[in-house]
Amino acid sequence: MRDLLRARGISQRELARRDHRLNRSTVGAVLRGERSARLDMVIAIVRACGASAEAEDVWASTWWDTGRPHQIEQHRRRRDGYEYKIREERMNIRWR
Repeated sequence: MRDLLRARGISQRELARRDHRLNRSTVGAVLRGERSARLDMVIAIVRACGASAEAEDVWASTWWDTGRPHQIEQHRRRRDGYEYKIREERMNIRWR
């Protein structure tokens, strides 16, 4: 997605101007890999870049293949307290 923005010469600020649903900080977090993008965000970014309907279909298909499984895994980890478990395991290792 970052490559698409670079190729089109579009900044995060410009994306937010083109589509009010695209919050600049959220887009930045997605591009840095700190958040996963929902499908509607991916499509909004692709449309804001002026991509064709065929390109939108490709991006949507890619999201279903990679983005959705990643999103499900993130939700599972949050639900299971994954980050807490990791910290707890690290603490146990240090104190042994």
